[in-house]
Amino acid sequence: MDAESTFKEISEYIKNEKNDEASELTRDLAASTDDISIMLKCASLLKVIEDEEGCQDIIDDVLDKVEDDDPRNFDIGLSIRALGRAEDAFGLMKCYRTDDDRIPEVARTLMLIDESEEALSMMTKRGCKSIDDHILLCDILCSLGEFAKAQHEAEDIVKENGASYKPLLNLVTVLMKKGDVKNAIKVAKEHLKEDKKNAESLALQAYVMYISGKIPAAANYANRALQIDYSNIGALEVMAMCFIEKGKYKEAKLLAGVINEKDPLDPSVMRILDACRITSSS
Repeated sequence: MDAESTFKEISEYIKNEKNDEASELTRDLAASTDDISIMLKCASLLKVIEDEEGCQDIIDDVLDKVEDDDPRNFDIGLSIRALGRAEDAFGLMKCYRTDDDRIPEVARTLMLIDESEEALSMMTKRGCKSIDDHILLCDILCSLGEFAKAQHEAEDIVKENGASYKPLLNLVTVLMKKGDVKNAIKVAKEHLKEDKKNAESLALQAYVMYISGKIPAAANYANRALQIDYSNIGALEVMAMCFIEKGKYKEAKLLAGVINEKDPLDPSVMRILDACRITSSS
């Protein structure tokens, strides 16, 4: 079974809403190969079309195939983590706890399995060497309830890196987790004033409006951002969440698929699909 042509056929099924056919063909492809990268792509596609059983079965098959000394284990762990199996991911990644370049992702995985104290210890000993490291530290501090420290760290990131999307999104997220909605909205509005036609500024405002429960405003800002940059992941996620609020699960899943094609490891895919599943079954 040729993987490339089969994936094209699967994509056509999904576009035409023939999910049963897509699921069957994806399962068959995964069963026909020992190529772990193909198997994980199949699992990701099944996750998007909500064949959760098939997705988890493939992950189990992947875990059966990997060897303890496989040099791909770190990357396999990242993929499995993105599919919701953080504990199994840590099992593959834990031997990299002393690998300086990989410590941040190991720490992120620890945080996801409620081992934030160890994650904080690892990051503190290693030190933060990039903006992503500092943002991860904010996430860990928030998970431990250390909101004041997280806010201080987030404000320092903005001072050191400028008022661009990633530092500001992190600051807004920390403020929201802290419960300081008023200041989160203020930060987003001030940034938007500087450039009302900037996709990232609009996406940031969309995120704040969504978290504040202002769904129509969130959808409006997200739509404006996507008109400027149709691939803006922040705006795509907010728009998907707004669709979910309206019970439009098909549209939300389509946007999750767009994000998945751009970056299968982006956690927003999982957030959208989880929201679809939880909301539709409640």
